[in-house]
Amino acid sequence: MKRRDPLSRPGASTLLLIVLTTAACGSDFHFQERTPHPVAPLAATYDILATYPNLVFPEFPATGLTLDLTLEIDPNSPDPSTGALSGSVTIHDASVAGIPRSFSPATPLPVEGRLAGGEIDLMPFGPITVGATLLSPDLLGMLSPDGRRIDGAAQLGNLPETGTWIGVKQRRYLIAATDFSLQGTASIVTVRFDTQFKVDRDVELISGDPVAAASRGQAFIVNRLSFDNVQVLDPAHGFTVARQFSTGNGSNPHDALSPDGRRVYIPRYEAPFNDLLIADVSTGAALGSIPLGPLATNSSGTPRPERLVTANGLVLVTLENIDATFSEYGPGLLAFVDPASDTVIKAIVLAGQNPFGPPSIDPDNGEVYLSDAGIFQGILPRALTGGIEVIDPISLTTRGILVDDDDLGGNVSGVAMAPGSIGYAVVVTSAGRNDVVAFDAGTGAIGGVLLSTSALIPEIRYDGDGYLLVAEHDLSNPRLRVFDAATGIEVTRIALSLPPVSVAILTRSLLVTR
Repeated sequence: MKRRDPLSRPGASTLLLIVLTTAACGSDFHFQERTPHPVAPLAATYDILATYPNLVFPEFPATGLTLDLTLEIDPNSPDPSTGALSGSVTIHDASVAGIPRSFSPATPLPVEGRLAGGEIDLMPFGPITVGATLLSPDLLGMLSPDGRRIDGAAQLGNLPETGTWIGVKQRRYLIAATDFSLQGTASIVTVRFDTQFKVDRDVELISGDPVAAASRGQAFIVNRLSFDNVQVLDPAHGFTVARQFSTGNGSNPHDALSPDGRRVYIPRYEAPFNDLLIADVSTGAALGSIPLGPLATNSSGTPRPERLVTANGLVLVTLENIDATFSEYGPGLLAFVDPASDTVIKAIVLAGQNPFGPPSIDPDNGEVYLSDAGIFQGILPRALTGGIEVIDPISLTTRGILVDDDDLGGNVSGVAMAPGSIGYAVVVTSAGRNDVVAFDAGTGAIGGVLLSTSALIPEIRYDGDGYLLVAEHDLSNPRLRVFDAATGIEVTRIALSLPPVSVAILTRSLLVTR
């Protein structure tokens, strides 16, 4: 499943030779030429329903107003000392007596307010015109402890009528999709009020071998071998590319993680790199690197850094520890990097081989779960030498294999953790099927099969707010499948133009940042 040469496929056009020549020249491989520009971090966003049941509109005539709004908080607020915040409000709908009415403006309105002790106060904003009536909503509410919901009282700055309002944190996902040919596309999924799904398909052109990544308010597309490029996406401009930069010819970058919003760590999978590149997020300039080669125990000295995750203030780097020919698999390794010093402070030998795909954090206790894939059928015979492994990010030790791949019945290629000791694993069976299997994070007991498909499942993700996201790489029916993580019930299927291969969570709240 490791794609070292995504461009070597039958039927590639002569454009392939041009692309390879461009990539080999040592300069950035740009998918679309744009002038690089600064990028503001992702904003905390809430969808709002404000209801004024007794507000009279004599022009219709009718009584009762509901406003459907989106509040987008300026990424630089609230102020940590005063709680002052600023942002914008967009009107989606204004209904009087349940009937949509004309409104203005159609453009976002500036808003000011304050967040203190969980109370959010949005000062009167507007004016908003509904029919012939001018309104200045004034909203005061309490933010839930998890930052997902706001409930409060709705007033009007210019009229005496009152009502209520709710705000629900808006979820957003970045989807990298490809049929593994020359190019792919990035799409954005938005979830309003927890149940209203919308997809903006193909917002940007990306490579045919991409990884979606997001951290510290930054969104990235990592383009792997033969592309060797990172695209920084701009949420203020529809998630098109604001900047892109090379990671080095033949470096095969596999992930991107910003520890502080200023720098980004990028694992470079191929020799002679064998390291974490450190780059400036705003310019793409290389700031240095963190060597990982000395950690490898295979005969080629290739650590094969794969994916990154932040836990307990450290950056954890999974190392597959496979030689240059993919014929010698050492034990899986895990490196702990201190972002304050850009150094490896400890490395451990894992209980399983080939840690594969993104690690997942248990939202209940902060432990890190790895999918140790063992050896997929390929150059070597298939070997079940892994499973689901648990890492203690406090003691920097492994707790060992929680669920053995022999018991799961195949190679484990992905893991996602949800609250309540609920975990899900992707299991690749000997028959070539991909199963999503539930397990108990406390006991390791194996539960039911959520999904079984002949299509590849390259990634699964828990979205942090109740949904399990399953990227189903079905060429004839490409889609992202969404499940309720608590019950395992399928919520929806989101059709895409190309089959999804990677998912990143873009959601931010007023309390929690990623």
